Amino acid sequence: MKHKALVAGVAFLGALLSGCMSISTIHSARPIPKGTAYATSGLFAVGVEPTKDYTTVDDEGETQVQDLSFVWPSGEQSIRYGFVEWFDAGAKLYFPGIGIDLNFMVVNQKRFALSLDPSATFIYLYGGGAHLFVSTVWLPILMDVVETKYVTMTVGPKAGLLIVKATADVDDSIYSARNLDGYVGGVFGVKFKFGEEFFLMPEFDGVWQFEEQAFWWQAGISLGYQIL
Repeated sequence: MKHKALVAGVAFLGALLSGCMSISTIHSARPIPKGTAYATSGLFAVGVEPTKDYTTVDDEGETQVQDLSFVWPSGEQSIRYGFVEWFDAGAKLYFPGIGIDLNFMVVNQKRFALSLDPSATFIYLYGGGAHLFVSTVWLPILMDVVETKYVTMTVGPKAGLLIVKATADVDDSIYSARNLDGYVGGVFGVKFKFGEEFFLMPEFDGVWQFEEQAFWWQAGISLGYQIL
């Protein structure tokens, strides 16, 4: 049991330190036009603020409280393609993972759009006999609440699930642990459009992680440019 707890703790810390928690959205509710494709390049800050104490015991038997609050920079590159009027899809690459999303518009009005945007991210790390697989699955509800020729404001709630599997070779024995955790939060972004070819989109995403009692956030800006 002690070894399993150790593996689970390594899994959480590995996810934390690797920066694998990409919770960005980088698009509006309304799909891009059919037959077009856009690439985006984004710079972000990613942070986590745990609200419960994490403790360790030093060599003298004293309990030490560890501060696991972190902020680190992150870059993301994504591509998006419009399949039909009501559906587009995207893929993104970030260090050290990948992500995909499928955006289905279910409400289409002149100045308002609402979409369901199921998405997922994936990461796999290996080293020193240890394997770490981390995946997040999300269901955002995106709403374009302000939409003009030059500006689109997108907001909405999002819920997700974290899936972690870790294995480690300790003293010639294999130990493994799995963990599931839930998230709830939201997204806020504003897309500034420069004709049909370019846009800038500042964005903030924030989610609460239930089991670990931590608040994750990601804030930054993306430059989008039409490639097809």
